[in-house]
Amino acid sequence: MRVRRLQLLLLACIGAALASPLSTEPASAITAELAKKCRQLALEAHPPVRAGTKAGTSAEFRAFYQSCLANNGTPPSTGAKAGSGSPPQQSGSSPAPPAKPQ
Repeated sequence: MRVRRLQLLLLACIGAALASPLSTEPASAITAELAKKCRQLALEAHPPVRAGTKAGTSAEFRAFYQSCLANNGTPPSTGAKAGSGSPPQQSGSSPAPPAKPQ
């Protein structure tokens, strides 16, 4: 009796495992162009820093990159705007005062 239950349970698990891929849509492949574009946007939004100077930049970079891939090359709306040409301002720092003419 116990063996029969295990066999039925195993059969049910195998059936569920085989049926689940049939009901989902196939995932689209990431192209090299999309990966390069998202990497470039992520580098512009989160430029590399020297080790030990700022914590958390690699996690932010990965999150931005993954979000860009998920949005098919569109940069995420949160965080720094990519392509602005200047690195994002660090929180708590103020811009340098203009130089005084002599």
